Amino acid sequence: MKGFLTLFIFTVFLFAGNVEAQDIGRKKNIKFKYAEKQSEVISAATTSPIAFDAIYYSRFIDPVFQDTIYDYLRFFPEGQLYRSGNYRQVPTEEDVINENLQRGYHGYYYIEDTVLHMEMYIDRYSDKEYYEASFDDSTVTIYKTKTMRSDINMIASVRKDTTVYHKIPMALPDDVKPGW
Repeated sequence: MKGFLTLFIFTVFLFAGNVEAQDIGRKKNIKFKYAEKQSEVISAATTSPIAFDAIYYSRFIDPVFQDTIYDYLRFFPEGQLYRSGNYRQVPTEEDVINENLQRGYHGYYYIEDTVLHMEMYIDRYSDKEYYEASFDDSTVTIYKTKTMRSDINMIASVRKDTTVYHKIPMALPDDVKPGW
């Protein structure tokens, strides 16, 4: 009987761990404080300096494997933002369409004066990252990143390194809408 009870308790913990692991990403009910800025973004969408028919890509060198890795940002008129990465080349239109907003991180953005503010849900341990960026007709340059940890309710880190994202116009389908 003691062996059965031990096996039962182990199985319960194992199953509970699997359920918890599946709670990562979009399945979690995430509250974005930048989502409240949507009305400002929508009213400015017709004159927005951010392109909705493009992606903005960046490249970096993986410090462990020394590979060149690419990621991209995609903006939507309603204030949503999508970021995806781990590409071995500049993402193509086909890559972006096939991904269908399912593989990356999601969040919101707004523009205040000449500063682009972005809020992204990254994972359940460092919950949110907040970015400040400058922009022009062909680039978005992130110059400040703040990582927040909700499990301990504090700022985990602030970085002031620069990441430049370059614009690539694309014929992206209009019927793809973010679900967050």
